[in-house]
Amino acid sequence: MTTYYVNFGYPDTVLGALIGFDLTDVSSVTGIVKNIIIDSPSEFVGIICKINEIVILPQEGEITIRQAVKYPIGRSVNQKDRLVVSLDNHDPLNPHTPSIVWEIEDLLRQELGGVDIGE
Repeated sequence: MTTYYVNFGYPDTVLGALIGFDLTDVSSVTGIVKNIIIDSPSEFVGIICKINEIVILPQEGEITIRQAVKYPIGRSVNQKDRLVVSLDNHDPLNPHTPSIVWEIEDLLRQELGGVDIGE
């Protein structure tokens, strides 16, 4: 079983005071999003995670935490699906650097017993 990690945010993204934007990437495999790990330095940072335009985390609103949390997801993702993390800094004074990591388990590689079939 091969797990792929898609990193959004820290150290490459600084979220300025009262700024919001989306970060996007594309899934390199067809598989299952097993977990999303969010490490936020401030409860002022709102975070929403989507596959294409479908919100998968949280169920409502946005996540606002000041700690590292691993959220179990268990959602399927297809190769080339858009992975989206929406960030919104509600802090009027300080920039923040949240980290969001998606763990994606490769279903094709698992079905083939880990045999590399090339591309």
